[in-house]
Amino acid sequence: MAVKLLKNNNISIQQARADLQIVDQIVSAIENNSGNSKFLRGQASYHLQQASEKLIKIQIYTNSSTIDYHKMYEHDIKKLMNYGSSLGITIEIPNDIKNNAMTITSWEASGRYDLHVVTKITTIKKYSRIIWDWYDDLFSKGYR
Repeated sequence: MAVKLLKNNNISIQQARADLQIVDQIVSAIENNSGNSKFLRGQASYHLQQASEKLIKIQIYTNSSTIDYHKMYEHDIKKLMNYGSSLGITIEIPNDIKNNAMTITSWEASGRYDLHVVTKITTIKKYSRIIWDWYDDLFSKGYR
């Protein structure tokens, strides 16, 4: 059975994939003791947040013909989920992402700027697996 391609002109699922690939590279660098682990973990957290944000936005853009772009210029995972729901869209989001939306949202800024916030490597690996699986699921359903 062929997969119906679900495309939009606003964002590509490949952008989320690139964020996840960067996370993989950062994890590898950390595991190889390349130094600068604290700041690398911050960058990994940022890219995990970005991948999550993009996977939600891709579903909204693809499944709605009416978009309030002001509401899409948002990094808050919970607000994006609520916006999708307000449009009557069923957005597929892993429960771990839904249940930890506030924490993941905080990685957008704190991962890059707040020197006192550090995400554990085990947390990065956990969410990397979850978001990769989410990406794979959406890709298999035709999102491009």
